[in-house]
Amino acid sequence: MNDLARLVARIEGVLPEGVAVRVRPPGGDLADLLPVERAAVARAVPKRREEFATGRALSRSALTSLGAPPVPIPVAKSREPVWPRGFTGSISHGADLVVAVVAPDGVLASLGIDVEGRDPLPPGTSHLILHPREVRSARAAGWPQVAVFSAKEAVHKALFPSTRVWMDFLDVEVLPAADGSFQVIPADDQRTTAPGLEELRGRLLLSHRRVVAVAFRPV
Repeated sequence: MNDLARLVARIEGVLPEGVAVRVRPPGGDLADLLPVERAAVARAVPKRREEFATGRALSRSALTSLGAPPVPIPVAKSREPVWPRGFTGSISHGADLVVAVVAPDGVLASLGIDVEGRDPLPPGTSHLILHPREVRSARAAGWPQVAVFSAKEAVHKALFPSTRVWMDFLDVEVLPAADGSFQVIPADDQRTTAPGLEELRGRLLLSHRRVVAVAFRPV
């Protein structure tokens, strides 16, 4: 089993049965994009267009494996993918990978994924993203700080499309455990919260090169 196949197996292992997972390095063909998708990245830089095309190709593959027709996946005004009726999903790109996960509504109510390189957070940004308790909890669980950032990105992707509530990084706390799971709770000094926040389940997958965070809400 190669590295990508192992990563797919690890992601599948933390999600319910019935979720389609696709992973590959960026390199999608713009010619495979449908017209509404192509228009969404017409003015983007080449790297962004390539990542976008790969994400759409992976997502369409996941959808068709679940019985959906090969429909467009447009971009909403707030920049998230618009999934066809009856499905939820998430796309992420980072650390030289593109990842797409898709589930029927009957399997999951919402789903978010994020992939990041295992690098330190930029200097001077930790206090804008992490609460002191999160820093302590991450250290105790053996998580790098970027993993908490990644978990919060996955939480946003899992909740925003259905709630339309935009939360700041400091509105939530991600409390990690040594087994890779994490709990999501409203921060004590939150300004905004979203319905379903505390129903989310989260898992983190660590390797020496990258972190992958998954957040999902059961039906």
